[in-house]
Amino acid sequence: MKKCRKGLCIAFSGILLLVAILLVRTFMFVPKYETKATSLERQNAQIDEDKAISDLSEAIKYKTVYDYDNSKVDTNAFLQMHSFIDKSFPNLTRSLEKQVINKYSLLYKWQGQEDDDAIVLMAHMDVVGGETGSESDWDYPMFSGQVTDDYIYGRGTLDIKGQLIGILESIDQLVKEGYVPKKTIYIAIGHDEELGGNEGNKVIAEKLKEQGVKVDMVLDEGGYIVKGVVPKVDLPVALVGIEEKGYVSLKLTAQGKGGHSSMPDKEMAINDIASALDKLKDSPFDAKIDGPTKEFLNNVEPKMPFISRLAISNQWLFKPIILNMLSNSPSSNAIIRTTIAPTIISGGVKDNVIPQTCEAIINFRIFPGETVDSVREKVEEYLKNENVKVDIVGSSWNPSKASNSNSDEYKEVEQVVNTIFPDTLVSPYLVVGCTDSRYYQNICDEIFRFTPVVLEKEDLNRLHGVNERISKKGYIDMIQYYYQLVKGLK
Repeated sequence: MKKCRKGLCIAFSGILLLVAILLVRTFMFVPKYETKATSLERQNAQIDEDKAISDLSEAIKYKTVYDYDNSKVDTNAFLQMHSFIDKSFPNLTRSLEKQVINKYSLLYKWQGQEDDDAIVLMAHMDVVGGETGSESDWDYPMFSGQVTDDYIYGRGTLDIKGQLIGILESIDQLVKEGYVPKKTIYIAIGHDEELGGNEGNKVIAEKLKEQGVKVDMVLDEGGYIVKGVVPKVDLPVALVGIEEKGYVSLKLTAQGKGGHSSMPDKEMAINDIASALDKLKDSPFDAKIDGPTKEFLNNVEPKMPFISRLAISNQWLFKPIILNMLSNSPSSNAIIRTTIAPTIISGGVKDNVIPQTCEAIINFRIFPGETVDSVREKVEEYLKNENVKVDIVGSSWNPSKASNSNSDEYKEVEQVVNTIFPDTLVSPYLVVGCTDSRYYQNICDEIFRFTPVVLEKEDLNRLHGVNERISKKGYIDMIQYYYQLVKGLK
């Protein structure tokens, strides 16, 4: 009996010790949020808001949908966009050096007070088209640039002509005021970002490297300021992308016995592809809390309920539970592992003929720590008992290098967000898509992917979707953000 009591005492003491450790770690945990950069004295741009709104509306009307098959491109739309920029931003046009890259991309240089330092502000003028048959689902025509009481509608308002025109409005105003930036500023405007940026920002980055330009910071599109999107966090969260996932598409090919469908063989190419795809549903890629994802969780933790704080502060114990919860949502699953998405299947041309060949294209977004080669090797090993061949198709690239969220450049971005968007939680973030900023890794270490506009959950579906729009207030705030950023450059 005494031994039993002694055992219970030891167990109870162990439980108390564990609880004490968990609580101490929870309440002593000091994330980056608690030592964040302070806000700045706000510098308000005296812009003509009606003109700025009209400018964005006009920019939306140019159907700048690009295709590497030029016969499918309205090239005049891109040239009209160039003329529109020249006409609408006369101060910028008069004072900044301009280069046209590969006919349609633009590079502006605004000489600063210091020759050795530069920053690059990025955007792109191309947009995606609309899915055939979706035109009638729009409240206003896709390329109308319709202005209502509260919004500007049209393809590109969020991705990313809103940001492009916002940058140009702010720079034009600063030039008008006679302001000269401390650092030289380049404005890089691509024309083929939606197709990978090979003719636009890739070439611009190469030119800057050839010229020996030293770039301290690159700012591109990326995370938004999301409201009501991060679970259990009431504050808006500014998602500043410090790293982005890699990209590769693999083609699975199966060969089988063809013939008449009335006498099917057990070995059929379509069955082999179906079996391989079914196996890949149980992903061979482990979930991880690492890099920007770990920083993100640590940053939002203080604004979460106690139970969530307890778990995040004690990942040594609760990591499996956290990973399981994150895996249940497509958006959070994307920030913890390499994702797998079958996108194209082809095989068979007639309903009564069994095809000899079947193919499937699978897109992988590569988590930091993996590479294009390691993904292919892992898939080949995982499917070694399946009757399929694995090949890389199309363009591919590894995850980007991570930028430093403790750098002076990151703190500058953070300060400006705190100034223009008070009561907003700023956090590093892993970009799950891809941006043209990856081309600048050879000339810059500090690359931040961030679009300074507040979006709610329902707005996210408008990106590349129906009824894309930006609020007037959000657009004007974006102009003020870039105005404040440039004036505050150290």
